[in-house]
Amino acid sequence: MKFFYADESGEQDHSKYFVMAGVMVDAVKLRKRTEDLDKLWRNLRAQHPEEPKEIKTSRMINGKGGWNKVDPDIRKAFISDVVSLATENGGKIFCLPMDFEKLNAVDGPNYNLPFKKNKWTCSAMFLASLVQKKMQTAKGKKGLTLF
Repeated sequence: MKFFYADESGEQDHSKYFVMAGVMVDAVKLRKRTEDLDKLWRNLRAQHPEEPKEIKTSRMINGKGGWNKVDPDIRKAFISDVVSLATENGGKIFCLPMDFEKLNAVDGPNYNLPFKKNKWTCSAMFLASLVQKKMQTAKGKKGLTLF
């Protein structure tokens, strides 16, 4: 069995893009991955106890808010470590960026789809279909995925 965790980033007031991304991890490895991620976060927080208070990827990348107190090389290394941790031993990352301008321009006969212009529902449905397709075509690794 696999576990899939998704989260989103980006609001139209602050960004050109809405991004929904997710990590798929084997259930047997989930506890260890969570512990390893917690350790990475604790180590970063130990170096910077005042700021930042939480992981906000766009703010981290751009050095905004409390992230401006963290050296860019440290921020880059942290992101790299998180991605490496998520993908080692077969973990997968799925990502869907959505351009707000293009989303707002959607019109015509397809506008009446169940998700209409809802960026969360549209993105989540697409990610779920990507995961489903991946699991259908994975040789010898088929199984259930808790989304």
